[in-house]
Amino acid sequence: MKTVTINLPGTGKWEEIQLVAGTTARDVLNQLGLGEDFCLCRWTETTAFGDGENLHKAVKDGDKLQAVSVSEVALEKE
Repeated sequence: MKTVTINLPGTGKWEEIQLVAGTTARDVLNQLGLGEDFCLCRWTETTAFGDGENLHKAVKDGDKLQAVSVSEVALEKE
């Protein structure tokens, strides 16, 4: 099991989440109550994890992530 900390959009609050093997980005967003309009990125980065990406494999224990609106990520890529 890995633990990550996620910055919640518009709140300035951080949520600590436990990741078990096979946990996807969408699983985490659903657990946080965030809909399809949000995605997960590493803290201070704008490249989003795919909804079905296995976060347990993609992150290290203790990593910081941020939940951002899909429109913010799209704007950063333009």
